Amino acid sequence: MWAADMKQIRTGEGWLYLAAVQDLFSRRIVGRAIAEHMRAELVVDALTMALAARRPPNRTKIDTPLWVLLSPQGAVRRRLREEECCH
Repeated sequence: MWAADMKQIRTGEGWLYLAAVQDLFSRRIVGRAIAEHMRAELVVDALTMALAARRPPNRTKIDTPLWVLLSPQGAVRRRLREEECCH
């Protein structure tokens, strides 16, 4: 089971945004992405890294989740296609 979170980080040059995915069993960060924006692809990149790092056996079916990223501008929804996250 995984948990994901985002953090806004102030730097001397402005703001950076970190998205991280943690494996709750091992407590390790298995996916991460950092960018100057807080768009949905930041979370998608972190999830893609996590799936590549902890790829399940071939017989395991991956149900691609519907991610909801909340921001001051509202919710952004994006469904991952299997070719985006699982190859």
